[in-house]
Amino acid sequence: MPAHGTEAGVAEETPTHGLEDIRNYLLVRLEASFSQGFEIRYRVPMGINVTLITERGEELEYIGDPKGILSQLLPPEDHSTYPFLNSIDLYGDTVFNRIQMRHFLTEWEFIESQAKSDEERAYSVAVKRMAARCYCEVHTYLKFLGD
Repeated sequence: MPAHGTEAGVAEETPTHGLEDIRNYLLVRLEASFSQGFEIRYRVPMGINVTLITERGEELEYIGDPKGILSQLLPPEDHSTYPFLNSIDLYGDTVFNRIQMRHFLTEWEFIESQAKSDEERAYSVAVKRMAARCYCEVHTYLKFLGD
């Protein structure tokens, strides 16, 4: 069994090369057999704050994510069932509009199913409430602020 912080006997090192090396360092892959047959990826917790904004950029609501809850709940990047959730950029900003909210909310059910702790469930419900508000109000956008 590999030591804590290593994968298959590879020593843990902070990468000094390109972005791909950093990405590989941050994504530790653990294979697991899910009923849907895809790999679970455990990510280093990466805070993704969420804000509901107007078309003028005025902030209506904000949810901080200092513990990196969302990055732990997102589906694997290569899982095609969740195109909206998979488009959330852990390292940059992602913006969804009112028209996209119907599909986003459908996919958000995956996040809700992954939430196990009270803190995860509270975060999930808060973002869902903001998304529902975005869906109902014109000229609003749900913005995810990656690290």
